[in-house]
Amino acid sequence: MGYWLKLECPWLRWFDQVGQWIPTPEEREAQAHQQAEQLVETERRHIALLVEQLQALGVDPDLL
Repeated sequence: MGYWLKLECPWLRWFDQVGQWIPTPEEREAQAHQQAEQLVETERRHIALLVEQLQALGVDPDLL
């Protein structure tokens, strides 16, 4: 089942050579958004770790 033009029906899907379905433009956009969110969260954790390390060395990261 899927949606197209606000209709919910079973739709034909295209598959690649290894059996993975080819995502629709909407699915690709959602995947890209999810990957971007994951990257942002990873970078936030990395920054927090670096701030902790600087503070442990007695450096105020806000003064850099």
